Amino acid sequence: MLMQPYLFLGATLVLFEKFEPAHFLAEVARLQLTHVFMVPAMINMLLAEPTLATADLSSLKTLAYGAAPMAPARIREAWQRIGPVLSQGYGASESTSGVTRLSTVDHA
Repeated sequence: MLMQPYLFLGATLVLFEKFEPAHFLAEVARLQLTHVFMVPAMINMLLAEPTLATADLSSLKTLAYGAAPMAPARIREAWQRIGPVLSQGYGASESTSGVTRLSTVDHA
């Protein structure tokens, strides 16, 4: 349900069979990905990935995350190392979409 608005606007949806941080970072650069969704465990894996320091994330406008809590210290680290692109969402399947979110501005 969360992807439908993007698809209605003509976006391309890229699905990965499994999450490998180095491969994901390379694909962000190669495909010029602009919006991604992750769970906090995936962001933690990115922060531990050595190639993050040299990855080209210039196309990334939003890194939305949810489905689990994320420690404030890790949010600050991701903000500094990945960029000011974080947005947190909360929803429930019975609501068929997001219920509330913290925008990038809220994170700042």
